[in-house]
Amino acid sequence: MIVPEQFHEIVAKALATALDGRSGEEVERFFESGGIGQMLDGSIPNVSRQFADSLIEALPEMIAHRREFQATVGEQVRQTYGTGLDLIEAVLKMADESGEEFVGRYFKDSDDIPIMPWVLAHLQARACRIAEEALVLLRAGLGLGAYARWRSLNEIAVVGTFIEQHGENMALRYFEHIEVDAWLQLRAAEDSGRITDEQREALDEAQADVDKLKEKYGSDFLKDYGWAAEALAGSRHRGFRAIEHAADFGHLRFDYRLASGEIHASAAMVLTPLDARDPYGTMLSGPSMVWIVTPAHAVALSLCVTTGNLLRSVDNPGAVFVMAAMSDIAERAGDVLVVAEQAVEEQVGRDAAAEVKENSA
Repeated sequence: MIVPEQFHEIVAKALATALDGRSGEEVERFFESGGIGQMLDGSIPNVSRQFADSLIEALPEMIAHRREFQATVGEQVRQTYGTGLDLIEAVLKMADESGEEFVGRYFKDSDDIPIMPWVLAHLQARACRIAEEALVLLRAGLGLGAYARWRSLNEIAVVGTFIEQHGENMALRYFEHIEVDAWLQLRAAEDSGRITDEQREALDEAQADVDKLKEKYGSDFLKDYGWAAEALAGSRHRGFRAIEHAADFGHLRFDYRLASGEIHASAAMVLTPLDARDPYGTMLSGPSMVWIVTPAHAVALSLCVTTGNLLRSVDNPGAVFVMAAMSDIAERAGDVLVVAEQAVEEQVGRDAAAEVKENSA
């Protein structure tokens, strides 16, 4: 039994109990007096409890149905895009192993690690983790969710590139901005009215730390992305967009904005989602077999960028070969995925044409 049917059945039973033994005239007066509304208001706790109990009782069947559907979608994605997604995973595997090998080789002496490779290694590790999340979403047919994760991955790639371009001092600023981020978070807790006594004490300590940083770097350092403020002093942009342009990633602004739409409540993404067969007539609440290529390929390319930033941060003759191989696999993945998605879109077009023909017959 589906959820609306269960709810209807429970309410119907409650109504039948309330009207049991009443004459037709009494029932009519009951409705006209607003008694039905009062009865339902008074029975909300009992009805909702029964409703919850019935849903929990039906949970195994409901979950089994969902899991069966998810498995079916996963198999469809595998059959359609499996080869391309496997190549994306190969890029991720290379990135992951390159990061592990880098840390094992250059971070042996934990007391003498240059700040820039240390920061870039953390950024690259974060990139690998985000890419793992994106792959899970892609294999589930949730391409736009993967695109939203790529937005975060792109930020990691852009920030890493900017730091790599500006050197050790910029990496140090980024590291020291940890104190500012903690302070801003505690201030947010205070503004929300949910700050605890322990957090208030931590806020006082954080305030003392950021006051020192303000004296060292200036007031702009205490803003979001303030670690980059000095290098961006002449930029016509602000925040991340300024870093994006300074790092020469302005060509990805279109993609970044499009991916941002999947995170925010933008009208276009909500009302006309990119992966809906009929954007104006479909309310898509689950997976889709289209819009897989763009996020998948974007994830692979951003992994190449973050890994390249890391490997170039030290004298590493083998880095160029690793990066060339990763880029080659990423491009092959893109080619395979494009062919697969074209086939899906052609099939969607044929299905739509057949539906129109059937409806007009």
